[in-house]
Amino acid sequence: LGQEVYVFFILANNIPYVTTFTNLSFTLDGQHEGVFSHEPSDSPDYDYNFPVFAKTDIPIGHHSMNVVATGMNHSLLLFDYVIYRYNPVGFLNFNPTHTPSPA
Repeated sequence: LGQEVYVFFILANNIPYVTTFTNLSFTLDGQHEGVFSHEPSDSPDYDYNFPVFAKTDIPIGHHSMNVVATGMNHSLLLFDYVIYRYNPVGFLNFNPTHTPSPA
């Protein structure tokens, strides 16, 4: 992971005979970072691209992240995607000292 990570899930609502409650726990490098819980509504719609976790102050380096179901109830996990952003030290402050001349 880079300096920022964003996790997105698909959240289900009212689906007959299916558990659609979502209860998540997040760890980063073995440290608990937070939880997310979704109580389904009466709507039959799915919520796509739903952000369930964000962390923007991750030190540069190698990292591991875990997302797990948590709690005493069954939980539906519909992973959608993850975004991570990496900014090498000094990249945004890049200022070339020499600009090539046109030939």
